[in-house]
Amino acid sequence: MGHVCFGAMANVVAWIGYGCALWLLARGLLDAPNLTIVRAIGAFTAAYLAGFLAFGLPAGIGVREAVFVTMTQGVLGLPASLALAFASRLLLTAAEFGAAAPFLLTSPERTRAQS
Repeated sequence: MGHVCFGAMANVVAWIGYGCALWLLARGLLDAPNLTIVRAIGAFTAAYLAGFLAFGLPAGIGVREAVFVTMTQGVLGLPASLALAFASRLLLTAAEFGAAAPFLLTSPERTRAQS
């Protein structure tokens, strides 16, 4: 049970971190003073989880953005919410590729093919 609690708490910390990053992205891109950090954390977490649960859609594409825009357009307006959803998707995708690149470049299949 201790490992489950630790995993759950680690995820809570991660969601808070993702939400804070989104809030900083909004402040940097949009000058969005009306988007509170609490709303950013909640909107990102709900949108990401909705996308995760959207089986059959790669990375929940479309679902995550729709939930995010629905939760933030009242504060940011539709154009800014759409722009932020798109920017967030691009940034996370780039981060995931960046994190995976060293492992993909040194994978056993790749090194065997080069030998």
